[in-house]
Amino acid sequence: MKGLEFNQPPKDCAAELRDLHQYWTSIHPKAGLPGRQHFNPADIAHLLPRLWLVDVVGDPMRFRFRLVGTGITTFTGRESTGKWLDEVYDDFRNTGAHRRICQCASDGKPLFQQDGEVISNPEYGTIRAERLYLPLASNGKKVDIIVIMTNYLDARPKSDSRKSSF
Repeated sequence: MKGLEFNQPPKDCAAELRDLHQYWTSIHPKAGLPGRQHFNPADIAHLLPRLWLVDVVGDPMRFRFRLVGTGITTFTGRESTGKWLDEVYDDFRNTGAHRRICQCASDGKPLFQQDGEVISNPEYGTIRAERLYLPLASNGKKVDIIVIMTNYLDARPKSDSRKSSF
């Protein structure tokens, strides 16, 4: 499944994803997109472990981890803050994640994803996840940051048969 544009997140997605979308909507100015200057992490502290902020840089676009939440860092087994996505992930430009980030940055519209195409920790097998992509634009027009929230579903190491969720 490709990214899905929406006005409201699906009712069956994680409540945290709906909370983040509601927050993004609440900081949305009357004209244009919200920017980093509108986004206050303290307002959504309970969501921060699952968030990652990605800088949109240059033309052609390239993406750098501005911030990676502690829950994502723990799950993936690496600290990626400050690194380029295409240097962290092999073949990043050919992934669904790259296509969705490019689409969100180009269109300036939120995207929701729910499928098994998730780049993550190699210790994990197929990972089902929900992701929300929200654009920020410091000038209200050109997207320069994407706020992404990942909710992992049924994720467990290949050697672990127990069910877990993050």
